[in-house]
Amino acid sequence: MILEAKSYVIEGQAYLTRKHITSAEDCFSRAVEKASEALGIVKSIDSWINIVRIEKICSEIARTDYGKDNLALASLEVEITKAKYPQMFQ
Repeated sequence: MILEAKSYVIEGQAYLTRKHITSAEDCFSRAVEKASEALGIVKSIDSWINIVRIEKICSEIARTDYGKDNLALASLEVEITKAKYPQMFQ
């Protein structure tokens, strides 16, 4: 799922380069969905490297106009922070 999310990010960036904003936003939305699904799995197996990979995907999306005010992305970023620093949320 992480690679699928990354693939959507790359595809979205390609659409942005060609000025196809709607297609890019669709790809970024799918990337956030896949990354969210993946986070649930990697948290359950305590896979830190994959949490970092998902965090990197989020930061790439956050740098786009799509990511600036996106609630789903913000929620995913909070979930990543919870996974990385569970003691902060107890």
